[in-house]
Amino acid sequence: MIVVCAVGLQAQGLADRGRAALARGSYRVAGGWLGQATKLDPYDPAILEELAQALAGQGTPASAQASVRTRQRVAELCPFRAGNYLGLAWLYDALGEPESAIASARDAVYAAPNNPRGYATLARLLIADGRDDEALEVYRELEEVYHSPVGKYQAVEEASDYAYAEAWVALGREALESGEPARAREYLRDAIDEAGEYARLQRAREKTLRLLGDWDERRVAEAERVEALAKWLLRDAGGHIEE
Repeated sequence: MIVVCAVGLQAQGLADRGRAALARGSYRVAGGWLGQATKLDPYDPAILEELAQALAGQGTPASAQASVRTRQRVAELCPFRAGNYLGLAWLYDALGEPESAIASARDAVYAAPNNPRGYATLARLLIADGRDDEALEVYRELEEVYHSPVGKYQAVEEASDYAYAEAWVALGREALESGEPARAREYLRDAIDEAGEYARLQRAREKTLRLLGDWDERRVAEAERVEALAKWLLRDAGGHIEE
């Protein structure tokens, strides 16, 4: 028992070094430390998932494939870890494997049916694959989640994501194309509020998040893009934008 605990503590010590390197963007260094940690403790899904991030960050085809294998191992250990499936979906997408990406996104929705990010990712991948009608159905499912008791419970004081905003833009566009401008305006105003709140909150914390190694410029820029698109569509729907 003492030996097992000692090995576990050693693995966590190596993983901590890897996490620190990962926060700095030193993906190769992080991969080295985290790889050593997984050799000592091959059953810790958190360490494996961080190793997958480090491998993906190295940006080579070989490291991307290694990241896929690592995330597949995480899925074997923890089949209901939705974030791992989302990481796997984007890896497959980057590797040009849309069917595998979509399947992984569906796994994320199955693993966490109340998590809006899974639906938004699945819909986006379907759109990229030219399956707009299927994507719209996914956005409608996400709307049902939003209006459910769980969705209301998730509506906490601060925005932690902008997934719902993506759905509101898609449903607003559909309403506009169907000749329902009033309904379109309602969706689009909600999209502006959701995406705008998320982007402003993140921008206000940018300095701190950068110091912590948690800043994600891509996500914030995407939220701002969603907000800008919603504003453009709202003008097209005859709505007034409050600045």
